[in-house]
Amino acid sequence: MDFASIEERIVYEHLSSGLLMQEYAEKVGPQEGRDNLLIANGTLSDNRHIKAMERTKNNSAYRPIKSTRKLASLIIFVKKILRKYLLKWYVEPFSVQQTQFNEAATGAVSVQNEYIQKMATILTELSLRYDGLIKDSSQRIEDLNQTQLSYNERFMEVQRKIEFLESCSQRIEDLNQTQLSYNERFMEVQRKIEFLESCGVFSDKHPTFDKRSFSQTGEDMILSIVFQLLHIPLTQVQYLDLGANHAKEISNTYYFYSLGSRGVLLEANPALIPELKLFRNGDVVINKCISNQSGEKVPFYIISGDGLSTASEESAKEFIEANTMLTLDRVVEVEAITVMEIIDQYFDGAPTLLNIDIEGKEEEVLRSIDFNKCRPAVIVCEMIPYVPNTLVIGRKNQEILGIMEINDYSEFAFTGINSIFIDNQRLRGSLQ
Repeated sequence: MDFASIEERIVYEHLSSGLLMQEYAEKVGPQEGRDNLLIANGTLSDNRHIKAMERTKNNSAYRPIKSTRKLASLIIFVKKILRKYLLKWYVEPFSVQQTQFNEAATGAVSVQNEYIQKMATILTELSLRYDGLIKDSSQRIEDLNQTQLSYNERFMEVQRKIEFLESCSQRIEDLNQTQLSYNERFMEVQRKIEFLESCGVFSDKHPTFDKRSFSQTGEDMILSIVFQLLHIPLTQVQYLDLGANHAKEISNTYYFYSLGSRGVLLEANPALIPELKLFRNGDVVINKCISNQSGEKVPFYIISGDGLSTASEESAKEFIEANTMLTLDRVVEVEAITVMEIIDQYFDGAPTLLNIDIEGKEEEVLRSIDFNKCRPAVIVCEMIPYVPNTLVIGRKNQEILGIMEINDYSEFAFTGINSIFIDNQRLRGSLQ
């Protein structure tokens, strides 16, 4: 499109193309600014002033004087005279046209100015709203962050409480199981106490001629005579009971405990330890198994029959084969300890009485004792194999007899189950 001057082109481009609005839209950016730009562009494009400017923008100061008549030269001359002297006739159309253009341009600029002011107001408002949104968003983000931190802390706290409750639930379940186990064991102990009460075990009276034996075949009564002959007070007997089993029932040492003597009880079966600690609280109770190697874990075979549990797998099989009523209840791992370690730790020298009832391990124990260093005054040892419901005659353990003879011990008595050996050196000293 042609323009008479550069000013006309610039004004036209600003008004018709909406350059200012375009710049505004590029800066503002939001949808509202783009909508306002489209509205403003449409309004300016349809404005009558712009249309008038389009109609009158081609102005020319040069108007040629022409004539086709016969007196053309004369006419041209006359018109030149008239143009020179009658400028109004010549200039007036130009002036009118220029006036129209100026009015249209002025009106259009006025409209544009109004839109610019509106856009400035909108821009200011949008800027304020933008700043407010930014501030509000920043605050909300900060609040959300704080809320998130708070939720994280509460979540961790809840998680800790859940873990604590889970651990409590497990502990409660364990305690319930323990309680059931204790209840069963308590009932068992209660039944045994009632049985012992019916047998008069809890009587503290031990008259000289009214003695009550707690041993299986009267060994404690024989031992009381032996200690008196060896000039050992019955209240000062120091005993080491290997395979103690029950606290009172079928015990070769409880009689002396009831008189005030004290010693060490070793029992590998963990189920019997609470009873021993309850009724023999003056003794040292050790839940370990005798072996040649101290500190190792060894299997201990718990047999359903009373007093038959053993650390010897071979002996456990023999017991069950010999008596079909017996069963292997369970096998537990028990820490091992040597006889000499117990003596060195709990006795000053040697115990007065060594009682050995460990079902198949008697020979092993006797061979492990250093008799040059440690000589118990009296040793009680089981001597016969297990044969249910039968009197075992003529089957005394000859290996044990040989061991005791080599170490200068004499068999004083045999009760049908146990032999009582006396240290010959101690015996000779008591006779002098």
